[in-house]
Amino acid sequence: MGFSETILPSGKILFKGLENLSCKVLLHDSRFFYLTESPRTAKDYGNLCQYRVKRTLRLFDLTHSNIEKLLKSGYPIDRATKGLLRVVLGTGVTIGEQALAAKILLGKNAGKLPNVHNVRKGQRLSYKDLNREVFGNLTREFLIPEGYDGYYAPKKPSLFHGGSFHSEIMLVNAHQTIERATGPAPVVTQRSFKWALPRIFMDYCKGTRKLVRAYGGGLTIFCTGGMAVRMYLQNKKRNLPPKIRRTSDFDFTFAIPRQLPSQQRVASYVFLMQKIMTEHLVGFVRYLNREYNGINARL
Repeated sequence: MGFSETILPSGKILFKGLENLSCKVLLHDSRFFYLTESPRTAKDYGNLCQYRVKRTLRLFDLTHSNIEKLLKSGYPIDRATKGLLRVVLGTGVTIGEQALAAKILLGKNAGKLPNVHNVRKGQRLSYKDLNREVFGNLTREFLIPEGYDGYYAPKKPSLFHGGSFHSEIMLVNAHQTIERATGPAPVVTQRSFKWALPRIFMDYCKGTRKLVRAYGGGLTIFCTGGMAVRMYLQNKKRNLPPKIRRTSDFDFTFAIPRQLPSQQRVASYVFLMQKIMTEHLVGFVRYLNREYNGINARL
């Protein structure tokens, strides 16, 4: 359809302001995740948090020309979504028409608005509830089906918001595309935590040598099973079969290079194995509770 796009490179740092929340909080949702390239803008919303882009991202440009092209293209977007896009972006409507629509949709919650007879071209109109509805619909009906990672909205004039509305980035399923810049640690939510746990565990293991260091008697620890295959294929940049992609548990094998002479020696290695893994997992639980406020992990 020839829409303009914005590409964000891997490694780029983005910012978000979390109101009265720590950057380490376990997020409620990341399916529609708003960020900005401006730390000053993020600070206006709350506690400044930094995130790093994990891979190259493809964003739909949320501009009047792109929206007009989309609405006229015949793409199967719901009629209500089309109307809300015009209301919140001001595309193809007047400021007065936006003000009237806001009063009808929000009632007293619309607050003070321009005169409904204002015939100037429409401008950006932002309400949290309307944004959630319209951009949630746009995500399901267009962005995800067309393979976009979200949208980029340049700075727009706005009589409704002191003369201008800042540029913004909205990411779809942000837990898949960004990570916390300090750590790094995956961005996770209550919904996505169990799927992120293997990645978090691997990140933790990289910071400790307990599972890779040499032990007495030539004791060596191997990661085996489906996770070993998954990590091997990912390292080789190979496609993962569905069964391997869904693997989330870790199997470890402890081995020595020679036969043990007695049951007592077997027992001593069993004790050592239990000690190593228990200490490692106790440390991992501490790490989870330190890095993710509200997870309340227990061993």
